[in-house]
Amino acid sequence: MSPEGGRLLNEVAALPGDTPQRVLALRKRGLGDPAILTAALAVADARHRARLRFPDAHHLFFTSEALAQATSPMIARYHAGQLAASGARTVVDLGCGIGMDSLALAEAGLTVLALERDPARVIFARANAAARGVTARITFRAGDVTALDWEADAAYWDPSRRVSAEGRRVSRWGDQYEPPLSFLAQIESRVRLGGCVKLSPALPDEALAELGGRTEFLSEGRECKEACVWFGALEGVSGAAATAAVLLRPEGPLVLVPRGDPGDPSPGVLGRFLFDPDPAVIRSGALGTLAERLSAHRIGAADAYLTGDDLPTGELRAAAAAYRVLDSQPYRPKQVKEMLRARGFGRLVIKKRHFSKEPDVVARELQLPGGGAEGTLVLVRTASSPRAEFWSVLCEPV
Repeated sequence: MSPEGGRLLNEVAALPGDTPQRVLALRKRGLGDPAILTAALAVADARHRARLRFPDAHHLFFTSEALAQATSPMIARYHAGQLAASGARTVVDLGCGIGMDSLALAEAGLTVLALERDPARVIFARANAAARGVTARITFRAGDVTALDWEADAAYWDPSRRVSAEGRRVSRWGDQYEPPLSFLAQIESRVRLGGCVKLSPALPDEALAELGGRTEFLSEGRECKEACVWFGALEGVSGAAATAAVLLRPEGPLVLVPRGDPGDPSPGVLGRFLFDPDPAVIRSGALGTLAERLSAHRIGAADAYLTGDDLPTGELRAAAAAYRVLDSQPYRPKQVKEMLRARGFGRLVIKKRHFSKEPDVVARELQLPGGGAEGTLVLVRTASSPRAEFWSVLCEPV
């Protein structure tokens, strides 16, 4: 944080080579304690990795782990916008980390109390608030979020996922979050309006249902990144449905709400186009809603690919990747190989969900030469497939 530290970070960022080479180069210049140099290199490396997500990354402070856990700017802005629209004026950010959500909340005009137990992350979060010019709107406090006193109109909570004995992050069971999800009851009792909890979309439906509230599965760049549970008066902030898919785009969110029973579209014959829905649409159960709006149906009863004769228009283009169907036949490597050769395809993007073989195995089976045109091969059970047979649908992206 010091002027000397700033100069060191600038020197580190300009050095070539890997970490040991850069540490050696700095020590030869007499630039100090190896531990300090290693820390500066860690910040510089994290800034380099963060630059695609955060345009101002070169001014911000990250630890490697905190960067991996940081909410993306678009999702943070969505949370903040929803909380600001609820009428809340004050928000507590429970477990703020390096402060990326707190910054978005402050930039939305809210007054933020940011709590974090790691003192180093609090220092970085303060520096990030200063870099963004929102220091006056955020109060940072270090300590255990379950023990600190606070009050606010609303709460934003991003609980940490505990690390298993094997060193992997736990993502499936709510009681293995830290603090455990039972802490939500205490949060609800201390806010005037309500708030939201950021969770893994891999949590099973029954674990999410136990929390009550309304669950949104948030997608950015065709990746389902989180399950956001809104509780209290904020359950209805963007709609009354218990579940929804929210596809975040620069021009604004696209919300798809699951329709009532029967929710799943029926399978039918392969049409002119194949649609690969956004993962959040599938996870939220909104596939039937999307099929209805696309005038499409499932290719097969056991898969989430849709098919129809009309391309999506307007905002629906963000809800599913569209492919023009060129050919289809049962997946028999020899015959498919001959079909590809006859059509001049030597490279493929291979897509599948339930097919047992991985795409690289399929590519070896088809002995693709690597030249010629590139197509997309989708392996799926169609409505007319025998029980165990997969079809290969050759497509090209629209």
